[in-house]
Amino acid sequence: MGNAVLTDVPFTPFSFFLPPGFHADLEVRCLQLLRNLPGKRQVYRAQWGSQPVVAKVFSPPLKALKYWRREKRGIVILLQKGILTPEILHSGPLADGTGLVIILPFITGAQTALEKWQLAASDREKGELVSLLAETLALHHQAGLVQRDIHLGNFLVRDKQVFTLDGSDVVMPRHGVSLSQSLDNLGFLFAQFFPEYDRFADAGLQLYCRSRNLTYDNNLLRNLQTRIKVQRRKRRRRQLRKIFRECSA
Repeated sequence: MGNAVLTDVPFTPFSFFLPPGFHADLEVRCLQLLRNLPGKRQVYRAQWGSQPVVAKVFSPPLKALKYWRREKRGIVILLQKGILTPEILHSGPLADGTGLVIILPFITGAQTALEKWQLAASDREKGELVSLLAETLALHHQAGLVQRDIHLGNFLVRDKQVFTLDGSDVVMPRHGVSLSQSLDNLGFLFAQFFPEYDRFADAGLQLYCRSRNLTYDNNLLRNLQTRIKVQRRKRRRRQLRKIFRECSA
């Protein structure tokens, strides 16, 4: 994973331990909280022996198993389909029984797509990043996969390589990924950006079509533009519901 801190919660480094019998190094030292999803998982930059890693800790125990299985299944599917994603170094229970963990390698020299976007110095760099992400979705869809929770923190970029990070919302539609599903998912990606950047949709769609050997035309572009607007409205409603829940808690 990248080096972005997705939470501002004060953090004190701590260790958790793996059950004996799995590995020579049982201690995993958590150095930084990267992401916190209360009731589901916490994601840490960590040190495991001599290796820098990312540790996804799933707790509390009653809910942990479902989310741990979903995450592990998604990662395995991505790897089986040849989609670039960090491989699982270890998965299993914590020694104290308080939850489960998936340990992945820390990808050095990489940044999340969100970091890349924020640091982009020109429209050209931003357009190249959008096209790179569109090409990544083309690989997903061609492999029969859909990432249902698209946001820029779920993609890690190193040079021209894009790693897909979150396996928990990767699904395989029974009859493959239809063109309509593909455009919805692509619209979901473009909806992450402000409307002023919809101008990148044309080049992104052309690259997407070339990657999948699809025919590009203006009707397809208009179809995508409509879906971007729909997905942006849905995204705004989700954000408002989240704010309402937090204010009502």
